[in-house]
Amino acid sequence: MKKCIKVQYGSKTFPVNTEFSRRKTFSVTVYPDQTIVAKIPDNVSEKRALELLKKKSRWINEKMQYFEKFQPIIKEKHYMSGEEFYYLGRQYRLNIERSSKEAVKLKGKFINIYTSHTQDKEKKKQLIYKWYRARAVQYITRRIELYSGKFKKRGIEAKEIRFRRMKRRWGSCSSKRIITFNTELVRAPVHCIDYVIIHEFIHLKYMKHGNKFYRTLDYIMPDWELR
Repeated sequence: MKKCIKVQYGSKTFPVNTEFSRRKTFSVTVYPDQTIVAKIPDNVSEKRALELLKKKSRWINEKMQYFEKFQPIIKEKHYMSGEEFYYLGRQYRLNIERSSKEAVKLKGKFINIYTSHTQDKEKKKQLIYKWYRARAVQYITRRIELYSGKFKKRGIEAKEIRFRRMKRRWGSCSSKRIITFNTELVRAPVHCIDYVIIHEFIHLKYMKHGNKFYRTLDYIMPDWELR
């Protein structure tokens, strides 16, 4: 039996996905995507399960705070020369140059924005976002192709791949076999990008983070824990 139980810790409320089954021990796991799963013996009542979860609430809060640091929080930029931007895990300085032709180009240690609207923040923001999006689509698609052979061996295939800017997730997988990648992911190092790609693709076959999910992850990416 599966059910979502809400656990309170101070002013915070944590939704916990509970799984009651024929097992002897009670366990709680907080995953990097901040999903909380509790595995509970089926002879334990829901009331007792809530009591056990309340005892673990402080620990749950600590883990949630830890993983919160790694969520893709988008900080507001001013889009001025000298600001720091990341691409594939490397740091670059933004350089604004006046030009009649609009473009964004990567040169050396700089991301150059060419535009006649050098003081227009929204215009510069749109230009660099389009550049990041184009790079994300191109690069992530290429990385997917790199692992396509292993995906096929495991009978894993997406119906559609989408890209959009997301505030709180690196990627997502729907029950309709549609994977969506955050265009901000292209700012991260390659080894991180590959992990997110493989993680989401495995969800096409196993939606939950169970043993089969992790066995498949071990097969495709043996060093996933290190990543």
